[in-house]
Amino acid sequence: ESRVARKLIVRTIGEIGFCSDFRYSDTVSKQLVEHPFLQEWMQMHPEEGTTLGFPGCDRRWRRFSPEHREQERVTLRRLARDLDAAACGRPRHLGLVRARQVVGFHQHLQDSGFYGRGIELSLYPYTIVCHQIAQASTEPAWSAIETRLLGISEVLADQAQNLSEGLQRGQGPALELVEHFLACQLPDIVRFLGQVLPTLPARTGVRLSPSAQQSFSHACTHASQAYQCHLDVLRAQVAPHLTSGGALGPDETDWRLAHMFGRKDRSELVARGHHELAQAQERAVEEARLLDASVTGFDDAVGLFKARMSDRPLADDQVLARHHELLAEVLEFLQVHAILPLPAPLQSTLAPI
Repeated sequence: ESRVARKLIVRTIGEIGFCSDFRYSDTVSKQLVEHPFLQEWMQMHPEEGTTLGFPGCDRRWRRFSPEHREQERVTLRRLARDLDAAACGRPRHLGLVRARQVVGFHQHLQDSGFYGRGIELSLYPYTIVCHQIAQASTEPAWSAIETRLLGISEVLADQAQNLSEGLQRGQGPALELVEHFLACQLPDIVRFLGQVLPTLPARTGVRLSPSAQQSFSHACTHASQAYQCHLDVLRAQVAPHLTSGGALGPDETDWRLAHMFGRKDRSELVARGHHELAQAQERAVEEARLLDASVTGFDDAVGLFKARMSDRPLADDQVLARHHELLAEVLEFLQVHAILPLPAPLQSTLAPI
């Protein structure tokens, strides 16, 4: 409970039900984790429960189909009313304010048509599974991952349905972003789920029984095939109907500035952005001149950085060797200039998978 509560506090909704100047204790921890709003929220968003460490969330998916979202819309309206009623007389109650902001943001996602154009949700199941993989150190943890893998096909089917309905309304993600997903992101996910993930329990020191390993490998294959099917759907049924450009637009920009950043005037932010950009360009020129004294301006700096960035390994088996070369250069620089004490020997723990 203590670990979960501390995560909640860090995630900014951790003061729900408490004054903004509360003192952390085991009692507060128990009350926080058992708070009715959080309990219901984690039922609606089990993946967020996973990232926070809530028990009982690691095997379920939030569904995104139009039918499920309509049910969620009703629940969000009720939660908004409850929070507004609870906040009466306590307008500065930080926990209630933040809870209401969270609910309001999800209501806005529903009303703004995000689910009809949000290609990012195609990566959502994969990122949650990766989070679980990073935490998995026992057989039950890998069993929970297996259950989640078997549910990925339904989540991706919801995503494909939402994008299809978005296209019917004249919405949709930016073509450039979808093309990037098709060329880079999704093929790597298909390969990882099908070829790499089945080997990870053993590589992380968890020895599954033969039957458990077979079941886990089957779930990996199922998830890999689901992502391959999703890739095919995006390529054949979504991408051909998209257009270039993916700007938020003035209305969405104003909403996010006001409700997520507390700003109502875009002009001040734009001016600040231009100032920061100019400073960043000046710093880039200064850094480039440390590498090549002949650099005279920003265009020269960009050309120099692009040339250096193009020096990349062309094959997977060269990446690790290049990493060790660069690491050796960094360690030598730290030692020569006595920037900080280093234990000896200091080795990289990276290894091919």
